[in-house]
Amino acid sequence: MKVAIFGGSFDPPHLGHSSVVLQLLERGVDEVLVIPCFEHAEKKNSLPFWRRHALCVQAFGSYPNVTVSIVEQKLQGASSSLRTVQHLQEAHPEWEMSFVLGEDLRESSKLWPGWSDLERIAPPVFFPRSTVSSYLIRAAKEEGRLEDVRRYVTKDVYRLLEAF
Repeated sequence: MKVAIFGGSFDPPHLGHSSVVLQLLERGVDEVLVIPCFEHAEKKNSLPFWRRHALCVQAFGSYPNVTVSIVEQKLQGASSSLRTVQHLQEAHPEWEMSFVLGEDLRESSKLWPGWSDLERIAPPVFFPRSTVSSYLIRAAKEEGRLEDVRRYVTKDVYRLLEAF
């Protein structure tokens, strides 16, 4: 079974993320595993994991062959792509995994600790970064520019963001 591993902070998940998921399905992967990171090493001001997970369920939960995973919550601690992929490989040796990344990470990802192992276990698939940015969406929400927020997320994600 071909499984695309799509991890990220998803703070919040936006239409650019949805586009990547749909493109992966169109390319013929059997399953897209969306994995919100539990504890991002660099982004300390993220929404709590459970809120980002709930947003991902709203954004991707109705797509066929897409699962929003809590694997990083189960692993606890600072998120590590390699640790997560190794865990998934042990749990699902039958999976043929690929690892989804933004094109902007093509060069810098080669410097990640354990990159060669990650690349061997789940060869990377690079996608162009969307013009939509989670950072800009959070800034628009904080500044009260709700039309900007509404423009870049699904209706369900927007409703849940309002509740947060």
